[in-house]
Amino acid sequence: MRKVTLRTALLVLFVLQIIMAVSTVGYLSFRTGQLAISEFSLQLRQEISLRIKERALEYLEAPHLVNQLNSYALADNITELKNEAAIEKMFWRQLLLFPKITQSYVANASGQNIGAWRLEDSIEVFTVEANGNGYNHSVDEDGNRLKKTESYTFDPRVRPWYTGTAKAKKPIWSKVYADFHSKQLVTTATLPLYSRQNELLGVFGTEFWLADINQFLKSLEVGKTGGAFLMDREGFFLSTSTEDPVFEIQGETTRRFQARDSQNDLIKHAALNLDHKFGSLANIVESQPLKFNLHGEHHFLQVAPLADQYGLDWLIVVVIPEKDLMARIHENNRTTLWLCCLSVGVAFMIALFASRWITYPISSLNKATRKIATGDWGHAVTGTRIHEVGALLNSFTNMARQLQEREREQVQLNTKLDEYNQTLEKKVEERTKDLNLSLEKVKEANEEIMESIRYAEMIQRSMLPALDIFKTNVPDSFVIWMPRNIVGGDIIYADFTKTGIVVALVDCTGHGVPGAFMSMIASSGLRKIISDEGFSDPAEILKKLNYFVKKSLQQDSEAAESDDGMDVAVCYFNKREQTITFAGAKQPLFLVEDGELKYINGDRQSIGYKKSDLEFNFTNHRFNLKDGMSFYLSTDGFVDQLGGDNRRIFGKKKFKQILLENHSKPYDIQRNELMEAFYDHKGNNDRQDDVTLLGWSLTKYKQTVVLIATVDFSDSAVNNKSRILETYLKNITPDVKNNDGHINNDTSDSIMIFFSNKADAAINTSIMMQESLRKLSQDNEDIANGITSISVGIYTCTLAVRSFEELETIDKEDIANEIQLATALSSLNKKFNTSTLICDTSFSKLKKIADYNHRFIGRIRLQEKREELAVFEIFDADLKDAAEKKQKNLEEYDRGIFYYKRL
Repeated sequence: MRKVTLRTALLVLFVLQIIMAVSTVGYLSFRTGQLAISEFSLQLRQEISLRIKERALEYLEAPHLVNQLNSYALADNITELKNEAAIEKMFWRQLLLFPKITQSYVANASGQNIGAWRLEDSIEVFTVEANGNGYNHSVDEDGNRLKKTESYTFDPRVRPWYTGTAKAKKPIWSKVYADFHSKQLVTTATLPLYSRQNELLGVFGTEFWLADINQFLKSLEVGKTGGAFLMDREGFFLSTSTEDPVFEIQGETTRRFQARDSQNDLIKHAALNLDHKFGSLANIVESQPLKFNLHGEHHFLQVAPLADQYGLDWLIVVVIPEKDLMARIHENNRTTLWLCCLSVGVAFMIALFASRWITYPISSLNKATRKIATGDWGHAVTGTRIHEVGALLNSFTNMARQLQEREREQVQLNTKLDEYNQTLEKKVEERTKDLNLSLEKVKEANEEIMESIRYAEMIQRSMLPALDIFKTNVPDSFVIWMPRNIVGGDIIYADFTKTGIVVALVDCTGHGVPGAFMSMIASSGLRKIISDEGFSDPAEILKKLNYFVKKSLQQDSEAAESDDGMDVAVCYFNKREQTITFAGAKQPLFLVEDGELKYINGDRQSIGYKKSDLEFNFTNHRFNLKDGMSFYLSTDGFVDQLGGDNRRIFGKKKFKQILLENHSKPYDIQRNELMEAFYDHKGNNDRQDDVTLLGWSLTKYKQTVVLIATVDFSDSAVNNKSRILETYLKNITPDVKNNDGHINNDTSDSIMIFFSNKADAAINTSIMMQESLRKLSQDNEDIANGITSISVGIYTCTLAVRSFEELETIDKEDIANEIQLATALSSLNKKFNTSTLICDTSFSKLKKIADYNHRFIGRIRLQEKREELAVFEIFDADLKDAAEKKQKNLEEYDRGIFYYKRL
């Protein structure tokens, strides 16, 4: 890196200071001018917009006033406009009184239209008769008709000002349109007149030429090259201060121009910028200042709505180029630049002299220092008038003399030090060899220990249930498992069966390797008690686990060496009964229900330890499952964590508050909130213990009636099963829906229908299915030749669904056992020569059993490891003769069943 001399550095610093000071002042001056111009531009644009608005509203105020006056004069005679000359003269006077009005008239519901309109140098009156014939007349200086100037056909009731007013039913401004006679752009102030029966009698109208506003805008001075214009919400010109045409008359039509198509670049880009900024002109609801670039130059833009109580909805746009206002600022900038250059030049000369004066004695000192470095102690140093530098030179001279003396002493010390270093190096080399050998042995021992611990971690994880399996079986859940060391003493155990779910949280003595050994004992015990022996009662599980741990550690003998144990919480969810049962060994359950957090303590008895009672009976706490319930189990590692500089524990109060605030959120978010709170509290403190936390909620299972109908097909229908069954299903689906049934079908030889715990609906559907088969067989040849019979089995089970509509799409693998039972029940129809069989769980839910023709079949075991079911036949769907015969022999049949049971 190239070095810089002190003289150059001082010179550069002096000059830079002047440049920075002058540049800062110049910039601030320029920036202040810019801000002043920006503020002035805003005030100017707002003032011009306000002037345009005030003048426009002044012009537009008169037409509605004229309508009001005319309505007072003609309110009683509007139905039949008689004395046309007098009415024409009244409108002629209105045009004399209000020079900004171009036309005033009235039209009634019959099509009559009378009024006056302004030409360039005169006023004419006109009358349109009810048959549509219209006439214009010139008038004398008193408003009396002179001669007819024009005849035409005209119907005022189809003009925009008439139809728009009839639709609005109130005074309004019409849309801008071309005048019938002049083809000029006009807008009409209208006033409807209604009868007491709310019938439209007629409409008063007063037209206003937009050309008058155009003349006012052209008279405005908008900067040097700026402009102002009015446009409607569709972007069409209404008026402009530039030479742009607002409209063009082409024969009988008037063509309007849009602002974005203006030939004036300033106006065109102002309109395009508004489109880009707001997307639609309809989105402009208040006055707003804007800026845009055109040809690399800034332009100021102001847009403001122009509206009144009669529905007027225009936009005022004012645009001023920045260069119109910045000319004086640019002139000041040039002056400032010349002053900056002059200041820098003067500063450079002064800095050149000052730097030479300061650096000369320092340069002399530098030369003397170099001589001393080479061993020359006799070099003289030049003096200076600068006090500080002179003091430095004197100090340097004294220092040089002292250094010369120290050099001689140092030579002597170096000789002695060399001799000592040679002896010390030999001793260090010997000690280093011994230390390296010790470190290698420690490293090898440490690697063996860590390898064993990592292997122990693998063994521990293999004995724990996979956490993703718990998430799969209980989707609304989260798990936090953080051993303090590689292995830990906290475990989660879960077992999933057809009847329910058992989950246990275990906090073993200690952490690390000792805790891991205890967790393996706990995991083995739980697997033996729950999975192998089939226990699900939490209190019984804890009692047996206590026995297992004490026996495994020989704590039941006086010679026991181990005094270890664990705290355990066990929960069991019973699907059929829809209950949660909890028992705890010094472990609590946190339950959130209806927005309230409940803290359920476990028994004050641990699992294991020498002093624990081997015969202790733990306490069950049972809760009926409700929608929205949330359950949480946690070891004490979370609430006992120290945090902050004062090392306070997290605490149960704060833990409960977090659970209560977040229990209704998705469980992934709950887990994130808990983890964030834990680490925020922990800070830089070490983790005291293993941390394990489990949270979940369970979907409430619903009682569901399953109807399985087995379809028997003829041999000739083997290849057409799907098509025949589809035809039959299409016929019965409306009736199934009426019975609140949900068809879930994807096979070609059976029909599965779910009902929301409505056994009566299932019976009615079964009867309907048999009757529909008989009717279809008469009309449909495919059904008659394809389906020989339908056998129905009805069974009740519990399914995990939030709403019964989900039954139409429920996965059959989730309810395979229930389907198998109902299918087995359906297949028994052939054995007993019946059409509909129903099990006792569904039969007992019928509202009025006496309303159905039924008889008891017997108690039947449908599957192994299943209790016997009482089965009944419903024969309302049988043919009339067969049903009457069964009903007639019912008493004799029941007596036979009675004696059969006694055998």
